[in-house]
Amino acid sequence: MVNLIQLTDLTSMALVPTAEPAMETIAAADAKTHFGALLDKAQRGPVTISKNRRAVAVLMSADAYHEQQQLKLEVLRREIQKGLDDVKRGRRDVALV
Repeated sequence: MVNLIQLTDLTSMALVPTAEPAMETIAAADAKTHFGALLDKAQRGPVTISKNRRAVAVLMSADAYHEQQQLKLEVLRREIQKGLDDVKRGRRDVALV
């Protein structure tokens, strides 16, 4: 799993290997038919919902979603602070991505 708190270079995020198990996938029609069971599965881990064998959505618990959003916010705040610190030091030659 990628630890976003320790990640400093966001451009290399895709290169970081993960050790997460494969996410369970369920067809959209089955998700509709067995929605209650799908909600239970999402409490244990994210579930991919597919339509015509193509992933179209991921369902996750509210706690997992809020944790993910918090991690993203922490990374963003840290990157903004690094940029502000660079400006204070007079460094303006930072490449924009």
